[in-house]
Amino acid sequence: MLITASTTKPEASLLFVNYLMSDDVQIAKMEEKGSRTARLDLPFTNKIPDKLAKFLVPEDEYRSRTRPRINGLITDAAADLFAKEVVAMQ
Repeated sequence: MLITASTTKPEASLLFVNYLMSDDVQIAKMEEKGSRTARLDLPFTNKIPDKLAKFLVPEDEYRSRTRPRINGLITDAAADLFAKEVVAMQ
């Protein structure tokens, strides 16, 4: 998810991103697709239908094994590129 520096509606863009990242949307995504979020502060216990939950890694195991970010080299390179190509253009 990103907001381009050239957007003419930054407030609307920020509201949309906030909506997409809200707890309710993340839980709905999990319920419908079984797609986990990297956020560890969302409790999914008793919120996922049994027909889907049986296919998921148990929540305690998922929390203990999830890492908050991808490989540091990739993340750092992406951040550097973003700063060079997007932020510097303003």
